[in-house]
This record gives sequence, C-alpha cells and structure tokens, in this order.
Amino acid sequence: ESIAGYDLLDGRFEFVIALGQEERTEIELENALTTGAVRLVKVGEEGEALENAIFNLVDEDGEEVVSGLETNDSGIIEVNDLKPGTYYFVETGAPFGHDLDPTPIEVTVVFDQQEIAEVAKTNERTTSGVELTKVDSETGERLVDATFELQTTEGEFISEHVTDEAGQIVVEGLKPGHYQFVETEAPFGYELDQRPILFAIDLGQITNTQISTDNQIVTGDFELTKLDFDNGHVLAGVEFELQAANGEFIEAGLTTDADGKLLLTGLRPGSYQLIETRALPGYQLLAGPIAFTIDRGQLAQKEIVITNMLTRGSVQLIKQNEAGNVLADAIFTLLDANGNELKAGLTTNEAGLIIVTDLRPGSYQFIETEAPEGYQLDNTPIDFEIEVGQVEILSINVTNEKIEVEPTGSTDIGESNSEREPKQQTDLPNTATQVYNVMTIGVSILLLGGILLTIRKKRKDF
Repeated sequence: ESIAGYDLLDGRFEFVIALGQEERTEIELENALTTGAVRLVKVGEEGEALENAIFNLVDEDGEEVVSGLETNDSGIIEVNDLKPGTYYFVETGAPFGHDLDPTPIEVTVVFDQQEIAEVAKTNERTTSGVELTKVDSETGERLVDATFELQTTEGEFISEHVTDEAGQIVVEGLKPGHYQFVETEAPFGYELDQRPILFAIDLGQITNTQISTDNQIVTGDFELTKLDFDNGHVLAGVEFELQAANGEFIEAGLTTDADGKLLLTGLRPGSYQLIETRALPGYQLLAGPIAFTIDRGQLAQKEIVITNMLTRGSVQLIKQNEAGNVLADAIFTLLDANGNELKAGLTTNEAGLIIVTDLRPGSYQFIETEAPEGYQLDNTPIDFEIEVGQVEILSINVTNEKIEVEPTGSTDIGESNSEREPKQQTDLPNTATQVYNVMTIGVSILLLGGILLTIRKKRKDF
C-alpha cells in the first residue's frame, strides 16, 4: 500500500544486514505521483458533438505534451497518464463548418486525482452570406430601391434591406440555416411580389449564396377610338400596326371592334406608335403615325380619339346656251340632301365653269339663282350624287335658253313685252315713233331734193 497520491511500487527491494553491523542500513525508494487524466468535450452551438476538432496539449510552461489530438464522433478527446499539474488544450484545427478558436482551454490534474478532469468547449458555426440581385423580368435590367425583409422561415424578422444602385442586397454573417427574403416595397413602376424567397446557408459554406429575383414591370393600357370625321359614328374594322417609337415592328392586324375601339393592354412603359394600315372603304387612310407613351407606374388607361374622313369628291358645272357656247356669270346655290344651303353665290367663270371640291359622299343640288344676261332663269333643282370612293370629278352640263325679243315697232310685240316687263316696254313705243318720224322727214327731204334737181336740169336743156 502506497501513500495516497503515489503509485504503489511494484516488485521486491532487497537489502543486506551484515554480521556485527551496528549502523542502520538505509535504502531509498521513489514512488511516482499518481497520474491523472483529462477529457475535452467539443460541442456545437446547439450542444451537438463535434468530431474532427484537432488540439495540442501543452503544460503550464507552454511545452507541448501531446499533439494532434482529434475529437472522436462523440466530440471527445481523452489524455491519460498526466502528472498532477496545469495543462492547456490549444485548438489547431476546427471541426468542419465551424470557426477555429485558438484560445487555450485550461485543465488541471489534481494531486491524488480520483476522477478524470473534464472541460467542454463550444465552437461557433462559420458564418456566410447571401447576395440578392433584383432584375426586370423581361429585360434583365437591375432594379434599385426594392425593399426586403430578411426573416427566418417562420417569418421572424431579422433585418431590412434595400437594393443598391447595382440592384443588389448583400447580407453577411449568417449562420448556417434556412432563411427567406420577403419584398415589402417594389421599385417604382413595378409590381410588388410578396412571395417568400427561400434560401439556405449550408454548414461550411465559404461563398455567398446567390439569389436572382425579378419583378414584373407595371404595364399600361392604351385605347384608341375611331370615329367618322363628319358625324362621329364609330368605325369598326379599321386596321393598325403597333410599332416602337423608332419604327420597330411589334404587332400587326390590330383592328377596331364594333364600338370603334382598339384596346392595347400589357404595354411596358415606353414610347409607341400606331400606323393605320387599312382604312374602311371610301375613307382616307390616316397619314402619319399616332404616337403615344406608356408612363412608368401608369395605372390609369390612356385614351385617344382619332377620326377618319370619307374620301371627298368634286363636281363641275358647265353652263352653256343651246348652241353649246359657254356662259359666264350664271349664279348658283349648292344645297345638301336635306335642303341645307352649303354654298351661295357660286358664279360661272369665263369658261362657263363652277368647280366645287371637298364634298362628302352624298346627294346634292345646284339651284340657279341668277341667269346670264339675256338668258332665261331656270331654277329647277339640278340633282347630283358624290359616290363613296369617287376619284374623278363629276361633270354636269346645264343649258340656258335665250330671252326672245320681238322686232322693233311691232304693236303685238310691244304689248307682249309690256306684259312681261312693264317698265321697259312703256318707253319702247315712244322711242320707235320718234325714230319713224325722223326717218319719214329724212326720206321726204331726199325726195324733194331729187325733184328740184330734175326740174333744174330740164331748164338748162332748153
């Protein structure tokens, strides 16, 4: 049996007592201190055992006692046969996915140790990061000012972040685990997408998790209404082509419906133009593009009303006498089918012509209001029609009859003229009588002169 704290010596120790020996024989025996043991338990943040952590054991003077100690699958390292004293575990290799902690871990083997000395050490998991990139769903353009909450998968708030000029959010220092981003505010002009964006930080992950998420831009609507220029009636079946403002083709065969409307939906913000490719029969094709813009963030539908004009026709009236000679200065009024006066004072020119342009298809009338001098007025309506799609000028020939004048001095004619034009005919007989009297006197003088000359000549002969 040894003294407590020392090892029992093993074996026999011989000594000799000599004959007659008076002095005491002394022998020296050395008992070693009883050694102890130490145990290190390596655990993770949630108390799980961590294997493959590597340590060195050093004494209080810093001298290495044992090196390359590695935790087993239970996260344990045991070192035996240690003399009483102070020792330190120094981590030289961290378990996978955990941070290395080189802080020495003190452990003491006491004198006459009865139980193993145990220490525990926790390793924190290595953190990593996540990078979220926000882009336009169609163009891939990066989007600034999208606001997100970083949450646990149970929806617990962790932090709030906003995409930068590069359209990115970078979050560092995330422990391994499962997370989610939830968009709380979309970039201006884009639709909010509140569906959680799930991601994980894996154990031992050394690079940031990359996430790309897109937003659909808020699209706008545009409505065109097509009407008749003159009466405002809706025009169905007018065909258009949609282009970008630079003329790039987008879509063809767009046609106004029964209400004369063409509705374009889901247009991205930008500048556009509509080109009319087919007008209704008899209508003029609209010249030039119809430009419009869809604004970013536009919520209300934009609307425009465009009119088409029926192709206009022309008419010429030719005024002639019965001999086919053209007559100037005949005056006409133009009426529509309802008898409404459209133009008055239309006068034939030196070529006997009146030309009227820009007439909408329909029925019209010319009414003569004043005949050329010396011709009878004929106010019988002259009907004509401007046809739909008429291209050539419509020509109308109108004949006036002369006013018949009776020979001068005729009593009957004088009476007739007097009935039709009393004022003029009152002066006409006086004028005829005066002429007759002058002629009679003149003839008498001439006859008398002739007789006198004859008598005078006969006298000379005798």
